Parts: sequence; C-alpha cells; structure tokens
Amino acid sequence: MNALDAGDEAAAWLSDLLKKKTRIAVWKKQSRYSNKYQLETSFADASPLLVTTQASIQQVCKWAHIEPDVRRFRPNIVLAGVEAFAEDGWRKLQIANLTFELLDTCVRCILTTKQPDTGESHAEKQPITALMENHVNDAGHPIFGVNATMLNSARNSVISVGDEVTLIE
Repeated sequence: MNALDAGDEAAAWLSDLLKKKTRIAVWKKQSRYSNKYQLETSFADASPLLVTTQASIQQVCKWAHIEPDVRRFRPNIVLAGVEAFAEDGWRKLQIANLTFELLDTCVRCILTTKQPDTGESHAEKQPITALMENHVNDAGHPIFGVNATMLNSARNSVISVGDEVTLIE
C-alpha cells in the first residue's frame, strides 16, 4: 500500500497508549485505487466514503440481537432523522458546502462480525447473518450503507455534527 509512515515518535506514542506495538500510516496520493469506480480511495476498499444512517444501524443491530455499535460498520458519515435504509435510494446529497455522489450500496463482509473492542468474532456471525436474512442486493449479497465520493473538494472544507443535509437526488 502506498502510504507514508508517520515516524517512530508517533508510533511509540500510540503504542504506549494502546499497549500494543503500532505504526501509523498516513494517506498518500494514490495510496489505493478502486477499479470498481475508477477513483482513489485512500485506505478503503471500494470507495473513499461510506454513508449510512442511525436508523439503519439500529435496525440491523435489532435484527441481530446485538448492542448498536457504529464501529462494526465503519462509516465515515452517519445521518439522523430518516427511516432505516433510506440511504439505499439516494444518489446525491449536500452537507455544508460539499456535494457527495452516492455510488451504490456497500456489500458487507465478515469484518462486521468482529467485536470492535476485542476483535473476537460473534458466535452466530452477527450482524452479517441478520443482513443476509433481511437486507441483500439483487445478487443476494448482504448490504449496508452506501459507497460515496465527494464531487467537489473545497479546500479546508469541514462537515460537522449538526450541519444541514440536503438530498439532491
């Protein structure tokens, strides 16, 4: 992977904090490329961003009989105030002065079954089992969240909790 090492001092600080030997990799232009979407993704598999909603997280975890934990799904943006899986049909949205293209639903892997604090797998492979039973794409693959990319990259732009979100398409 094409990344910059943040150095020994940063690694020592984080290793001490986590009580585990750790290195910090910093994104470098063209660190990873998505052939699926023909764009740079930094450290992500398919797209640079993943968008979901609080209601979707709540629903999947309810189906799976597990405590809701956003970390299982690793989204970059979590929106509130809409029904579960509303994001599946969105194509474009604006947050603050940034516009995002929503590419397609994200096919999920076994990593969602890992307990974020311990890394241990869920005995019943939840929540992916619940997704496979309740929320799949046309090919029968479990889906959760929407792959996304920014259409405009306004320098120094920031999105924050509480920013207005406008659904464009």
